[in-house]
Amino acid sequence: MQIIIFSIFILVVIDILIVLKRLRVSGLIASYKLLFHDIGYHRRTSPSIIRNSHEKTILMVGDCTAVGPMIAVEDTLAGKLADTFRVNVINRAINGAKTKDIVNQIDSAASKKFFLTILHTGNNDISQLTNLDKLRKDIIVALDKAKSVSEHVILFRGGNVGSFPIFPVFIGWIYAARSRKVRTLFQKIAKDKSVTYIEKFMERKEDIFLKDYRDYYCWDLLHLNSRGYKVWFDCLVEEMGKANIRLDNI
Repeated sequence: MQIIIFSIFILVVIDILIVLKRLRVSGLIASYKLLFHDIGYHRRTSPSIIRNSHEKTILMVGDCTAVGPMIAVEDTLAGKLADTFRVNVINRAINGAKTKDIVNQIDSAASKKFFLTILHTGNNDISQLTNLDKLRKDIIVALDKAKSVSEHVILFRGGNVGSFPIFPVFIGWIYAARSRKVRTLFQKIAKDKSVTYIEKFMERKEDIFLKDYRDYYCWDLLHLNSRGYKVWFDCLVEEMGKANIRLDNI
């Protein structure tokens, strides 16, 4: 028994050392500054982008996947949508938000009808172990609210949390299992609510972001960089086309 415990301990230590190696010295210094000096993340929220010449307005709500806290605004999903399709984007997403926060974010937007509302949510519920029954209720309420203010609604998921390179493998296993459960839950509810579900979900062995994490992640190994958001954007546009949600026809 002692040999088994010791072996597990050694594997955990090795796993942690691998993560520290991924972070490198610059990442460790940035992590220290973030933890003790409250700097490192450029934005807690993301500004809205107004293109007055266009009649279509998108509302974005949810978590950091809609904010893009460590990249330029024009490289975020909101920025790419505005620049590519010349649409207005009202962004009410906040770093750290969970599904339960979305209704308040929608309420904070101007009282108008939107062409499209995109909900970016689930990752923080996965990592913070939100009870799945509560999450089911929260996403139903959020989708109902979104449908009441929009012609179209998209539920956009951030993929497999268990594959984020910041997490040691033993934590990744837990988060991957949670990601699969939340994915199944959200897919079913989105279908029941006639909402378009979009997700770039990949298992750990197939995850292109993880395989080339230095190319796709920021220094914290948690948030995607501009190249990673480009992959997300291409996926979003492709799936919107399949769902016949068109932004390029006025």
